[in-house]
Amino acid sequence: MIAGTLSIRFVQGDDAYLSMTEGRDSVFLEFLTLSGIKAAPAVFAQMENVALKHGARPHWGQWFSVGAIPKIAGLYPQLARFRADGAARFDPKGVFANNFSRALLAARGSVK
Repeated sequence: MIAGTLSIRFVQGDDAYLSMTEGRDSVFLEFLTLSGIKAAPAVFAQMENVALKHGARPHWGQWFSVGAIPKIAGLYPQLARFRADGAARFDPKGVFANNFSRALLAARGSVK
């Protein structure tokens, strides 16, 4: 069980390399919970499994499990292109990097 709200947004697709909406229109589901809810990590892990089975791309700044990174990497069609020329060009000093982006860029063997 989690205690919080659910946000649903419909978003038009775009062509940005690592956009959650790259190449497709999308529906965003955001589950918010109160801090201190002990079951939240387990519930979010279950939601993540369901979402990934349906091709969902997680938000870069939201909760994710490190073990899901290989599968997530395969959901970004332009990840290899971003690795090749985008990362150094768009963020050469890693100012915008976070644990998710570093793990995603390191998941080389997992890209489709």
